[in-house]
Amino acid sequence: MSSLSVSRFLETLKKRQSPSLIWYSAPGERVELSGRVFDNWVAKTANFLVEELDVEVEDSVMLPPQLHWRTLAIAVAGLQVGATIVQHAEDARAAFAFSPEDLDGADAEYAVLIERSALGMRYMGEVPASLDPVDYAAEVRSFADVYMGFNQPETTTPAFESLSHAEILHAANNLAEKLPQALPSAIQAVEISGDLTHPSTLTQFFAAQIAGYATVVLDPEIDFESTGRRDKIFSDEKALPYPSL
Repeated sequence: MSSLSVSRFLETLKKRQSPSLIWYSAPGERVELSGRVFDNWVAKTANFLVEELDVEVEDSVMLPPQLHWRTLAIAVAGLQVGATIVQHAEDARAAFAFSPEDLDGADAEYAVLIERSALGMRYMGEVPASLDPVDYAAEVRSFADVYMGFNQPETTTPAFESLSHAEILHAANNLAEKLPQALPSAIQAVEISGDLTHPSTLTQFFAAQIAGYATVVLDPEIDFESTGRRDKIFSDEKALPYPSL
């Protein structure tokens, strides 16, 4: 990318009709998002963050560490509006979680629950009476498909507590240049795994997209190894694990 910004990254990504993100969970559960569709979810989420949760530039947003197609959309949207992704919710504007238990003790203005099922329209778990959370899956669909840029981060705005926007995107650009040299020419996708709140995970995601690869995400709650599903998925998607670079 000639300009180091998340918005510029998304402008390029939304022109992509080929798969951008491929999510696998329980047997039979596969979700494929093109670059255009992923950008659509990011835009809706960015508007949700600003209009529903009052997120402003440099506000902290706590995300769960587990990778999911929804948490990736939330993370990218968070950076688009200038939020800082954090592991803990001290003085955070919003805290996102997959379960109410993960919000226990969270010091955030807004508590937000994420539905884990791939296409669930609302949060399906039990919510204790003591908690009044925002339901991400139920609310986000009503927001506009285009983010108009009410919040615009600077290159020096913290993306994570340890890295600015410019630093994470510069690292992603450098990694994207190396990926084609490290992968066989027949490979069309790479798997990302790990902790979403660690900068390296989102850096790998950005780099794969910049280099033109799809990103495969396997539900960390599911055992793909013992059943042989991981090897089959890699064969079907022409994918490999992310190379060590």
